[in-house]
Amino acid sequence: MITVRWSVKDVDDSSLDAAIRFLMRLPKSRKVAVEYFFGGWERRMADSPQAAANMLDAAKRLRAVIPLVRPFVKRMPLMDIPSADPLIRHGFGAWERSGGLLTLGADLGMRNYVEHCLVFSPNDRPEDLIYRYLGRSAALTNFKGREWAASVVGKSCGRALENSSGDAALSDVYEDVMMKREPRYDHIRALIPRAGREVEWVSYQRLLTPMVDRRGRPVLLCLAVTTPDIKIPVPVQIPSNEEDPGG
Repeated sequence: MITVRWSVKDVDDSSLDAAIRFLMRLPKSRKVAVEYFFGGWERRMADSPQAAANMLDAAKRLRAVIPLVRPFVKRMPLMDIPSADPLIRHGFGAWERSGGLLTLGADLGMRNYVEHCLVFSPNDRPEDLIYRYLGRSAALTNFKGREWAASVVGKSCGRALENSSGDAALSDVYEDVMMKREPRYDHIRALIPRAGREVEWVSYQRLLTPMVDRRGRPVLLCLAVTTPDIKIPVPVQIPSNEEDPGG
């Protein structure tokens, strides 16, 4: 597979044009990985050289803007879950069937759901959650590694539970979900550090489901599924001569 990789700040139009000419000589069915740095690494897969060439051509305009290097969260109505990623639909169905009770004994669907989730429980204060369990197939486990996942079990997550940048935008809603006992479905675009690598932009769908364990203790399940199918533009950007409206 061909990979085209560049930094938006450093590349010039002539280099992009040369890459486009090269791509257009490839077989039409060839898939191309496109990677560019724009506040963080953006990694996308093009189904054809033409689609990749279109991405490169659009990238020419990025030098005139600056990235908003912060998470973006768009709350989606629960009625949209039927069109969500299959894993999100599976998780929501498992939560509905459970009646909000987290038991792993006989329900294969619930066990599979949990293995893709981060599981949190309150510490001394409801807003101070701790990692209770990190599923082996959870997105954050895959990003940061199983050794890291095992090391944080039982530790306080503070107010930045999904990333390590200290930004609370991703986790501010957790306490609200637990207090209201209502699930929440989001589309998110955020900078996430991979284990041993630079930060990269990740687009994902997130499902938060409040539950209780067999002892009646509250827990929160967070399912994140990486996918380009989100209702947030890629990349998020503003003209470089304007101020960041997000402060």
